[in-house]
Amino acid sequence: AASELAREAPTLPRPDAHGAPISAPRAPSKGFAVVVDPLCDYLGKALVEELRDRGVAVATTLSDYAAAGLAAMHDVAPPLELLTPAAGAEPAWLERAFSADGEDLPDTLTPLACFSESDCGIATAERVAAALKCRHANDVAPKRRHKWLLHEALAEAGLPRCRQRLCETAAEALEFFEDEVARGGARVVVKPCRGVGSEDVALCAS
Repeated sequence: AASELAREAPTLPRPDAHGAPISAPRAPSKGFAVVVDPLCDYLGKALVEELRDRGVAVATTLSDYAAAGLAAMHDVAPPLELLTPAAGAEPAWLERAFSADGEDLPDTLTPLACFSESDCGIATAERVAAALKCRHANDVAPKRRHKWLLHEALAEAGLPRCRQRLCETAAEALEFFEDEVARGGARVVVKPCRGVGSEDVALCAS
């Protein structure tokens, strides 16, 4: 579990005194939100526009994982100026952003929420929301993002959940499969602890 969660930790250097790009609301202001990794036209970018139409100013930013991935994809340096701030620097980061782009924004705005389009940005969004004391925010909880930890939490709460085993090798996965066959099962699902869209998920019957 620890290795799967390690990729959530910031890995890229932060520029000195950088701030977030801010988009002003297009309706009477209700507050502001942060959107992490708004990369897709019909997901994150569409959310930004919807929030602005509803009177919410939007700060946009990138998680380390997404920034590094974009850099590798296009063979360029990571866009460090777009990174989410390091832990503890979130309020100053946002203040600099509003100072730079504040002509069309009220002097004070209520922090409403922090969203993430990407799975890899959820931990970043949780951290930023907690640091900014957003009105609508969850606590920082890896068990919401890590499938094995999630099912363990269900078991601890006395709720139904699938039998599972956290495996690091093919031999461990095969041992789990054989245990399930001995119980009368015929198939197991092999999946990563993190990820979306059924990527790298397999239904194994032999």
